[in-house]
Amino acid sequence: VQVVGHMRHSGDWDTNWSKADLSPDLKYDQYNFSSHLYATYFFYRLVKLVPGLEAWRSADEGLGVYRFFSVLLAALVVWQTLRLAQLAGGRAAALGAGVLTAVATQLVQDAHYIRPDAFTTALALAAVALSWPRAKLRAGLVVGGAFVIGLLLACKVSMLLLAWLPLVPVAVAWRERKARWIALALFPLALAAGFATGAPGAVAHPGQFFSGVQHLMTQYGGLHPPHSHLHGGPVADILASFFGATLGWPLLACAALGTGVLAWQRRWAELALLAGPVALFAGYFATKSV
Repeated sequence: VQVVGHMRHSGDWDTNWSKADLSPDLKYDQYNFSSHLYATYFFYRLVKLVPGLEAWRSADEGLGVYRFFSVLLAALVVWQTLRLAQLAGGRAAALGAGVLTAVATQLVQDAHYIRPDAFTTALALAAVALSWPRAKLRAGLVVGGAFVIGLLLACKVSMLLLAWLPLVPVAVAWRERKARWIALALFPLALAAGFATGAPGAVAHPGQFFSGVQHLMTQYGGLHPPHSHLHGGPVADILASFFGATLGWPLLACAALGTGVLAWQRRWAELALLAGPVALFAGYFATKSV
């Protein structure tokens, strides 16, 4: 919130947290959430063009506008889930997935917070949709998927775990030589372009960016009660309890059923796109101490 406020009032579009009015524990060189900060800032600028919203826009330093942006993103996530579920399992699966997503505790929470979670979820689902295998390889979709991953990386460095998603359709259509080589050649360029768009300050000041990344790695490698065990150690059990309580066993059971059906049908590309990100993030963060 303070970083976006600094951008609005100062005219300085650099998303370095050290420039904002933050508490000492946060006011240091870092570009965390950069692409989300830009998206929130430009959404606020867009709202300013709508007449009659001055009172709402100005109240509480624009907090209502920021929160409404999260609401819109969460609604977009529900629609994206419907579309992906329809591709994977038809209309019945789409209806079930849409309902479960709309009432998911985490998404409802994300829709009310001024945090990047709804933003990153929407971008991740967009990357999955662009990476969905089709009858013919389309290099433009691979490039689009790579650009979206770059935007995600500009928000959270951990999103590097999703960098392989746009390569799934390339692997499926490996025999299409011309489209394959075009896609592979443009993939790193699109990834870099997405990151530069979402975090231009990090590109201009790489030392400050990597300093912030190092600080985050130190934080996730230490202790941070109540988000860690008092005496350290992996938080796999805490994560299991948290997601079991917030997502609910009905949703987790449906996810397990869908995974089993895709595996039984040998739809490996779709299975990798839908279950792979979940498995990677769960496995990675389960090994951390925070």
